[in-house]
Amino acid sequence: MNSDVSQKYGSKGENILLIILSVGAVLSIVFCVLALTTEIFMPHAEPETTNLILYEGPKPAAASAAVSMRVNDNELFVYDTTVNNTHSWKSNYLPSLSTAPVTSFDFDGGSVQMEITVLDDEAELNQVVVRPLVEGIVPEVEGSIIKFEIEKPGIYTVEYNDDAMTAMYIFANAIDYDAPTESSDTVKYIGPGAWSIDNLSLTEGMELYISGGAIIQGTINATGASDIKIGGHGFFDGSNNESWMLNGYAAYVPINLSKCKNVDISGVAVLDPNAWCVNLYNCSDVSIDGIKLISARPNGDGITVQSCQNVSVKNSFIRTWDDSLVVKNYATESGSDSVNITFDNCQVWTDLAQSMEIGYETNKGNKINPIIQDITFRNITVLHNFHKPVMSIHNADNCAISGIRYANIIVEDASMGKGDAGDNAQLIDINNLKSNWTTVQNRGSISDVVFEGIYVLDGDDTIDFIEGNFCPIRIQGFDETSLCSNITVKDLYLLGEAVTDANVDENPSTSIDKFTEGISFINDGELPQSVAVMIPKTD
Repeated sequence: MNSDVSQKYGSKGENILLIILSVGAVLSIVFCVLALTTEIFMPHAEPETTNLILYEGPKPAAASAAVSMRVNDNELFVYDTTVNNTHSWKSNYLPSLSTAPVTSFDFDGGSVQMEITVLDDEAELNQVVVRPLVEGIVPEVEGSIIKFEIEKPGIYTVEYNDDAMTAMYIFANAIDYDAPTESSDTVKYIGPGAWSIDNLSLTEGMELYISGGAIIQGTINATGASDIKIGGHGFFDGSNNESWMLNGYAAYVPINLSKCKNVDISGVAVLDPNAWCVNLYNCSDVSIDGIKLISARPNGDGITVQSCQNVSVKNSFIRTWDDSLVVKNYATESGSDSVNITFDNCQVWTDLAQSMEIGYETNKGNKINPIIQDITFRNITVLHNFHKPVMSIHNADNCAISGIRYANIIVEDASMGKGDAGDNAQLIDINNLKSNWTTVQNRGSISDVVFEGIYVLDGDDTIDFIEGNFCPIRIQGFDETSLCSNITVKDLYLLGEAVTDANVDENPSTSIDKFTEGISFINDGELPQSVAVMIPKTD
């Protein structure tokens, strides 16, 4: 493993990695453990009561000035990370940025009590909501204090006054009993503290573990490596880099892997990168589990999977200022198509572009007979979608796209069309088209696409059954030989109302052109009670 690591407040460029390795055992103890069992660090110990691991804020990171947080009456360190509540592209690549509080801790063995104090004396806390709604958390509000119980590890977003700009994030991790506490021949351990890394390169069979309480400014790269791991409960922080689209600056992708096999990425958080968050290119057999991503700058895509095979992304949180979950084809090599990729049990918040996107670049490498096949999005909760489509397939090249599944998708807030989205503001958008991203002039196809169990709980005035409108749907082919075909939408409910062929035909916001065949909307069931209880009550 090649790297250049230095303490945040030390001289960058010194070979401090050796120091980290030699004192890692000491640094690993810089946290507070609150437990009633003495065996908390025994591998696979079965907890009898609630156990907590809390992390000190790494110096010189500043604590949030917006809120304070406590868990089981213990103070948590709260960061302010950069977010972007705007929904329009800026030609100077410098959109207006905001901040949001974020905290992290580990627990298991029982529920914990959260207490959040909003430090703005003039703030009135109304309509407090804890997302995802499926957890059924009902907070109590006492003046400037919000209280609620968390029953299991997970990722929780708290908002008040019906305003997404008040959002704050809680990364409540499960305790990792098998976490390394020092480096070895195959493990590189980075302990609590603030660290600067120019470029850390993973090689064959290596594991990088970033402890909770660690915050890293830098990138992790691997090319052609197998059997590698990136894990831990620490943070990547890209705030030291200007937007890569400005003259003289480069893209620093925190996790950037090319032509790797047997990869495991888990637990870590990526905050404020200056470009994409996680990029997989021509990789195979990749597992991503429980990562947390928040981006705010141009081209801040979340998890980008390009020309990869056998990829699983699950249990993760993605808030982005560009596509959140995206599949593309970029490679030129034979056998390098995007095949068998699954996104499962993820929470998505999209400020700009699409939430679940295939395309637009579907043959950037000008490959012969490219395919994108067997792509699944399931058990996805979209907390907010403010800009372009929620679910989209944009075939801008000559790719054969097939076997696409969207299943059990809950959209808590469908507010597409904000900012400069224009007419590209659909719930579902399937389009065979030429665009600014087109590389190959020949056209491809889109076929065998199934949407099943799609539930929109709330949104802005694009949803209006009384006026005959609901979330726009667009399905368009290119010509008689480049069709969109065999597309089924089953059990789509908008604010509890079933969508069928009949009301789709009456919907002025639906566009299905003549270069399509086998398009059907089916609804022969009942709205699940578990979904019905989440739909906001109206007067």
